[in-house]
Amino acid sequence: MKYRGFYVTSSIDNNIQRENKNEKAVICDGYFYQVFADEEMKLEIDNFNAAVGFELPNNSQAEADSFAREMIDCEFKEYQKIKEELEELYE
Repeated sequence: MKYRGFYVTSSIDNNIQRENKNEKAVICDGYFYQVFADEEMKLEIDNFNAAVGFELPNNSQAEADSFAREMIDCEFKEYQKIKEELEELYE
C-alpha cells in the first residue's frame, strides 16, 4: 500500500503479546507492518504491530489498512525526516 509517499506492507501475525485489564499477558492475532521510504522497499523507516481487541476492532484487511494510515498520519513528520535523511545517504 502506498500512503502519503510511504510504502507499507502488512502481514498476518498470530503471536502478538498484550496485557489485558488484569495485567495478564495474552497472545493475540493481528498484523505486522513495515513502513518504507522507497518503492523497492529497501529503506525501512519503521515497523510495528496491531492486535485484534486492542488496536484493531476486528481482523479485517480494511481495519488493518486504516490503522496503518492512522499510524503514518501520527508519525508523518518524523517519518518524513527519516525519509529525507535516508534519501540523502543513498543518493
